[in-house]
Amino acid sequence: MAATYPATWILIDRRAGHLERQIHAAIRDRVLAGQLVGGERLPSSRALAAMLGVARSTVVAGYELLRAEGFVTGRAGSAMRVADLPPALDGARAAPLPRLSPPEPEPERFLPFRPGLPDLDSFPHEGWSRCLSARARHLHIHDLGYRDENGLPALRQAIVDHVTRARAVLADPEQVVIKPSTAAILALLARVLLPAPGQTAWLEEPGYRTARDIFAAAGAAIVPRPCDAEGMTIR
Repeated sequence: MAATYPATWILIDRRAGHLERQIHAAIRDRVLAGQLVGGERLPSSRALAAMLGVARSTVVAGYELLRAEGFVTGRAGSAMRVADLPPALDGARAAPLPRLSPPEPEPERFLPFRPGLPDLDSFPHEGWSRCLSARARHLHIHDLGYRDENGLPALRQAIVDHVTRARAVLADPEQVVIKPSTAAILALLARVLLPAPGQTAWLEEPGYRTARDIFAAAGAAIVPRPCDAEGMTIR
């Protein structure tokens, strides 16, 4: 049976938003710190949602992020358990827990050098609203269902048309893969390029922290590389 977890087992900050990512980060940190071990059963999505006072779908989304990165095993409707991490992460298990408090709230407005935060003052609100309204009035059947997991065919064709004109790239739409975020693309690359733990991955330093987390979770041996005006130095 599942262990008993205190009410403060996971701390979230509602003001910061992205509650599913806060749940994902809190459990991931405990796995890497050795506070949760392989095979240990996690609270059900319903129980954890009640504990945190959030929607069950929020917990399910957090668990799915953990499962996609290999930190937990299981599926919707069954018990989630901590996965046995590859040997390359044994050292990470011994590291102290990075944080036990909620993340700092995200600023309401744009700040320079903060990834993933758009400049709302420059966002084309009116044009965006018009496009959404027009599409909502003329929905196609596939707009409310699932299609090719590699992305909408019309969008993939448009990308091919653009890179053909702009960069003389010869490609077919079937060679284009569209994912919902940079993190999702990096996770896909980690699975394709690092099929076995312990392989080396060069990453920019300073660089994208999420990329480091994803490649570390895939069992990569991270080699930080300095950057100059042209990007990563390879010598």
